[in-house]
Parts: sequence; C-alpha cells; structure tokens
Amino acid sequence: MKKRFVAPLTEPEQQTLTSAYHHGEKRALRRRAHAILLSDQGHTINQISEILQVRRDAVSRWFKQWEVSGFDGLIDKPRSGRTPALDEHNHKRLQALVAEHPHQIRALQARFQEETGKSVATVTLRRALKKNGYSFKRIRHSLKTQRDETDFRKTQDLMKALHEREGQGARG
Repeated sequence: MKKRFVAPLTEPEQQTLTSAYHHGEKRALRRRAHAILLSDQGHTINQISEILQVRRDAVSRWFKQWEVSGFDGLIDKPRSGRTPALDEHNHKRLQALVAEHPHQIRALQARFQEETGKSVATVTLRRALKKNGYSFKRIRHSLKTQRDETDFRKTQDLMKALHEREGQGARG
C-alpha cells in the first residue's frame, strides 16, 4: 500500500497548526491539527490513527480536507440542530404564567399548553425558567396552624420535664 503524507508545510502553516494544536478551542480541531503536524514529521496514516486512536479513514479524510481547503478544512462547519421548543415570545409568555402559578409546574404546563397549543415537557419548562433566573426549591409545609395549642403546650412541658430528669440521671 502506498504511504500517503501531506505536502511539506510552510513555516506559517506550521505555526498556525501548532497554535491550533496547543490552543485550539475545539478538541476536534486540535486533533486534526495534530494529525497534519504528525504527517509533516513523517508519520504514516496508520501510525497517526494509532497515536490519535481514530480510524484510518478519518485521518485520510482530514488530509483531503487540508489539501482542498487548507486550515479552514480542519474546522467543523456549522450543522443544523433541533429548533428550540420555546422561542422568545414563548419565553415571555412563560414568565407571565409563572406569576399566576409560581409553585406549580404542572399547572403551569397545562396553562401554557392551553394558551399556546404547544405540548412542552415539564423538564423543558424548568430549563427555560432556570435560564431566566428562576430557581426551584421545595415548599415547606407547616402544620403549625392546625395544632391544638393547649395540647402542644402540655407536650412541651412534659418534654422539658423529661429532659430535666434525664439530666439528673433519673430513668423514665
């Protein structure tokens, strides 16, 4: 099999690739720059694929991209992704609904679906609200208003007396 290498690099190309290899923002770019530099040093495609732990055809593809487009060929092109479930208008509507149902994410979800016709998961609503500075904490429920004060005071007095007896060494 014929050994394939990239064409010898010029000094500016070496500097650009070395900079990308050491300081590149994305891991993929650093890896591709490293592959081109290794090829320039005389490593074969098989050796480079072993060093970088990638498939041989990936290294070959990087070489082709380098030869056709230069450094720009090593940079990932923008790809389309899923469109956001909530646009800017929906974010504003969601914030208005939070004022009505601040502690009830399911009620918020139902109301949001009624008004917009969009079925959105509660996780998505939480993520959107968190992005806008909201936080989620468990509501503390208190039974203080439902207790009988006389029984409560009697129990408190009994507990106090038992603690005092325990401190004196007496048993129940």
